[in-house]
Amino acid sequence: MKITRDVITDLMPVYSSGEASSDTRALVEDFFKQDPEYARIAAKPENQILPGGDSLPLPRNSELTSLARTRLMIRRRSLFLSLALMFSGLTVAFKFNQDGVTWLWSDAHAGAFGCIAIAAVSWIGLFIMRRRLRTTAL
Repeated sequence: MKITRDVITDLMPVYSSGEASSDTRALVEDFFKQDPEYARIAAKPENQILPGGDSLPLPRNSELTSLARTRLMIRRRSLFLSLALMFSGLTVAFKFNQDGVTWLWSDAHAGAFGCIAIAAVSWIGLFIMRRRLRTTAL
């Protein structure tokens, strides 16, 4: 198989970062000996993916921060879902008495409207949260 510039270009990120195997490094260096013009172009700092082979620094506790944020999001989602279901159920609750079956909120309209409002806010919050999670692929 003939090694072309395209093959070496594909191998350059691994070679530049220092993560290439010894065989890959030998292959790239042999190609540079055969094509010194390409070696000069590839050695320019603007052509390297990670200049100087440095890796990108990550915050010290990035994994813990991500885990904490994910747990918080799951807790919030569970809270919104439970509130939405509870207050939605309360709006259609009924009771049994001597007159038969009556709506729980038939005498207290303000309480019914309060439950409907809390249920609506909870459903909207849950919808917004699900939409955010869908865009982040969680």
